[in-house]
Amino acid sequence: MFYIDSFNQEVVTFENAVNLVNSYGGEQGLLENLESLREKLMLVQDHEYFCDNWCYEINAYNKVVSEM
Repeated sequence: MFYIDSFNQEVVTFENAVNLVNSYGGEQGLLENLESLREKLMLVQDHEYFCDNWCYEINAYNKVVSEM
């Protein structure tokens, strides 16, 4: 899971989180898409505005990981 500050933390449904995660991998399965999103987030996690710029993706990733 990725850290996200409380300002950018949102309550997201599992269905919406899965849809967002699947938008990052195309025609692959959920696990492959989750890995693809994880790799993208890891590449940018050290940027200054990481939580602000990637809040939707972080919330979706964390939701799917926590529910699995």
